[in-house]
Amino acid sequence: MDTSSTSSIGSIKRTFVTEYVYPEWFTKKKYQFYKSMEDRLQKLIYIHNRSSDYYDRLNFRIFAPSISITAISSVASFLSTSEFVGDDTQNAFGVAVGVMASISAMLQSLGSAMRFNAKTEAHRTAAEQYNRLLVRLKFEMEMPNEEDFTDNLENEILDVQNKCNYFPPQFIINEWDVNKRKKKTLVTEASPLLESNLGNRSFSNIRIPNPSINIIDESNLSDTSANIANIANNSSNANNASNANNANNTIV
Repeated sequence: MDTSSTSSIGSIKRTFVTEYVYPEWFTKKKYQFYKSMEDRLQKLIYIHNRSSDYYDRLNFRIFAPSISITAISSVASFLSTSEFVGDDTQNAFGVAVGVMASISAMLQSLGSAMRFNAKTEAHRTAAEQYNRLLVRLKFEMEMPNEEDFTDNLENEILDVQNKCNYFPPQFIINEWDVNKRKKKTLVTEASPLLESNLGNRSFSNIRIPNPSINIIDESNLSDTSANIANIANNSSNANNASNANNANNTIV
């Protein structure tokens, strides 16, 4: 195996000669404007995505029964002309076919009039275009290289709004506002709690157990040594005496 052609990513050393310097035309005011536009684009993406899903569900609720009724009416129409059933049954199937065809036509007309499918596609397309603008905006915030990006961004947003001629439902806009307020409330409530837990933490309730230390009196060390020596001498004398008695008993 040729190890010269392979290299580890960890062995690559990146040397940055100089630090990145923002262009002179990229001011703090422009960065703040980009930040506000980032929040605006995120809101538009959320609203148009939710609107697309909402109208898609409505479109399915109308056209799914219409397709089912059309399929059932086709079967009933075949049975109404079949010789396997009686005349009365054929007449009943014929009436059922007419009723179901009328209901299917009504549902299809209602769906065409409400234009749920067109609204779904328009909001989905708008969400995708806003998402592309958001990606470009994030790149421009980090590494700005287009001095006229603000003008281009304005024109593209107006172009997207002109293409999407359908307003999103009001409850979706209210949903975004409620979620944003909840998020701000959670952040506001969490900040002082974190500061109090980290900055003002009290250690008065923490108890450190006192270790039990046995102190030895050095004055008693000499007496203890003397006692140990006496015990050793007494035990040795006792052993000598027992050995002598054993020897005498053996001689006798």
